[in-house]
Amino acid sequence: MTILELREDQYDYLKQHQLLKKYEKSKHLFEENPFHPSLNMELLEPKHRLLYSFRLDRKYRAIFAYVENETITNKKIKEHERSLIEDLESFKRQGTSIDKKGTG
Repeated sequence: MTILELREDQYDYLKQHQLLKKYEKSKHLFEENPFHPSLNMELLEPKHRLLYSFRLDRKYRAIFAYVENETITNKKIKEHERSLIEDLESFKRQGTSIDKKGTG
């Protein structure tokens, strides 16, 4: 499994919230085993959008989508407690194509 490089704004967010080390650790775990128990990977609602998340820590999650069978791209790093609906609507407005190929 491969995770594409972070966008500059995502990197800045991680740095600002002191999450870089946690992200790198979670990224490594995900690339080795996406179903590692500490990641708590999940398919987000509404499921037809095919957005997933994995845990950075108890407060923050990385939201991602598959761009190829074994490659994902991060869509956002955010606090877990916030509503995801506004993010999904934002992706729609931006015309972001979210597609999962293969079984991941």
